[in-house]
Amino acid sequence: TTRTGVFDSPPARLPNVPGPTPEGVAAALAAPLADPALGAGVVASVMDPNTGAVLYGTGAGTPTIPASTVKILSSTAVLENLGADEVLTTTVVQAADGTLILVGAGDPQLQREADGSGASLDLLAARTVQALQSQADAAAAVSGAPAAPDLPAPAAPPVSGMQVAVDESLFTGPTTVASWPPSLLAECIVRPITALAVQPAPDAPCQPQADPAVAAGEMFAAELAERGIAVVPGVTRAVAGPTDTRLAAISSQPVSALVENMMLESDNTAAEMLAHLAGGRATGQASFTGGALATTAVMAQRGIPAAGMSLVDASGLSREDAVPPDTIARTLVTALGPTSATLWPLASGLPVAGFDGTLSTRFVTAATAPGRGDVRAKTGTLTGVSALAGQVVTAQGQLLVFVFITPTAGDTTAARAALDSAASALAGCGCG
Repeated sequence: TTRTGVFDSPPARLPNVPGPTPEGVAAALAAPLADPALGAGVVASVMDPNTGAVLYGTGAGTPTIPASTVKILSSTAVLENLGADEVLTTTVVQAADGTLILVGAGDPQLQREADGSGASLDLLAARTVQALQSQADAAAAVSGAPAAPDLPAPAAPPVSGMQVAVDESLFTGPTTVASWPPSLLAECIVRPITALAVQPAPDAPCQPQADPAVAAGEMFAAELAERGIAVVPGVTRAVAGPTDTRLAAISSQPVSALVENMMLESDNTAAEMLAHLAGGRATGQASFTGGALATTAVMAQRGIPAAGMSLVDASGLSREDAVPPDTIARTLVTALGPTSATLWPLASGLPVAGFDGTLSTRFVTAATAPGRGDVRAKTGTLTGVSALAGQVVTAQGQLLVFVFITPTAGDTTAARAALDSAASALAGCGCG
């Protein structure tokens, strides 16, 4: 049979377009990176992820405060040590004395009420009640007594009954970093890092928690009470033992989804909890120190140069963090490369310019229009520090990786706009 129409046409030749050159990239970035809003000491790195070639660098090997762009490195450690498919399972066990122990697994997205996106205390409480009912039925069957009726929901919380305790022993060390300003906790920019914590409801007002684990235990006790279980007022602490009876469990979304959400929203608490888990897996220390060691180790394992890098946290909230831009750029190149089977959530979690996450309200001016939808990047902001690191598709369809950091921004808002313009300059050029 003879085909007709477009099927008879010879395949169109792809244009032979030269790739970006160092000279072309430098010309595109000259004006935006000279913006006075960026202050002095701007550092930058641009690379071609297809070849690994360095196309632009200024201070690219200088350790610099990375702010939240350090989450790119933290995510790498998490994914390499936990894997994309692992889930985190929060459990309830019953001790020999009858105490119900809520055991934290480091799930950064544990919620109080189920919304279909992860583990929740209300579903865990329902499963716990079912297990207790089964225990009562089994005991009644052995004794020959009538089976216990379904437990009714009381009109008011009971005042006596079972003890609820929390086990947060998975994480070790301090719950905060010494160099974090107290305002970060007071303004809910980050919470104390514990292995058991409940994610605040979306749009909930800031309510700082000095003890997230006990707060989670109190919520769990309230959920039990609503389902007819009499609980003793006051949540205690305990460490689950090997002979304790497991009653119920609830699992998180896969680590891939946890990393994507953390990156998209720049969730500081989630970054630290996940890095603690990576530290525990890699070094036996589920702590800030362990997370930093795990991240440094992954850089070495992947052959990513990190001379001068120093980390004290995984979120980038500390001004004591120092990372060369080249290290961040090489990490992105690795994530986008053919050997990154485990690192894809790092790239897919990068916010899209002008559309979602921490870039949803950026890239809205005429100068940044070329980058809208074509730039995917992790933001970073501290007082006087502004950073942007990610990937961009040029006007000729070539993919580039970039890192821009200014450690001396006088006006953070103006500095953000200047960095957006720099990324957009790459999106709008062929850079050849």
